[in-house]
Order: sequence, then C-alpha cells, then structure tokens
Amino acid sequence: PDDYVKYNSYLRSPSIDLGAVKANSIKLAFDSSFRMEKNQDFELHAAFDGAKPIVLMHLTSDDTTDSIAIVTYHGGKTEKKPTGEAKEADVDFPVNIDIPNPSGAKSMVITWAMLDADNDWWWAIDNVVVEGTLDGAAVEPGNKLSASWGAIKAAR
Repeated sequence: PDDYVKYNSYLRSPSIDLGAVKANSIKLAFDSSFRMEKNQDFELHAAFDGAKPIVLMHLTSDDTTDSIAIVTYHGGKTEKKPTGEAKEADVDFPVNIDIPNPSGAKSMVITWAMLDADNDWWWAIDNVVVEGTLDGAAVEPGNKLSASWGAIKAAR
C-alpha cells in the first residue's frame, strides 16, 4: 500500500453463542494499541445471526495531528459524542463498550477493521472479554459465567 493504493484489514471472532443471553446485555472490553495516521480509520462491528454488521465504535484521525484519533461510540439507537482523544503513546488504551444484542439473537461475530490504510501502521488488540446477562443474573467472569471464543457458557 501507498498513497495511491489503500487496503482494508479485518479481524473477526468466531461465532459467539448468544442463545440464552438477555437482549441488550452484552459488554465487550479489550486493550487497544494503534498507530494513527491521517486518512486511516478503525472500526469495531458486531453482526447478529449473519445479518449486516452494525458499527459499535469508529476511530478516525484528527485533521490537525497524525498521532491523534477521535473516538466515536455507537450503541443501538444511542450515539455518544466523541469522548476524547487516544494517542499512539497510549500502549494500553482500554475499550469498554455496550453491544446492543437484539432479542432472540442466537449468535454474534465481532469484527475489528482497519480501513483505508496506506502504510505499515497497526491496530493491536489484547485481553478481549465478552460479558452478558443470562437468566436475569449478571455475568461475572470466574464465578457465574465465563466468555470464551465461540460461546458464552455457565462456569462450573
């Protein structure tokens, strides 16, 4: 890639089983590290039961400084205004976001996307945690419910 050719890169989770998870109860947390440059965007998507993905979060470059990203969160019908700036020096930029899983959804795929890139910069993610509510009980990793790629299931 260069100034004339752009590329898009996607990282998708395996399908996550939501069969017994209450609607609008999913929370996603992960650590994020990125190197921002103008004309490059990052997005976080969720798709339910194979439907068209929704954009949960959008990071875009600030028009005045390459190393600054403006973060805009989306969640269902509610859009929050940009909550601040994330700098490339923030190696662990934690992300916590509500995912509006619809009633009756049986599965979810999460996608991290780097869009319109024209250089060798990156977006790295780590420590991904997915939580939700099952049978009216709050999900707490370790004690009640644990999340793993492919399923949300009761811990024993």
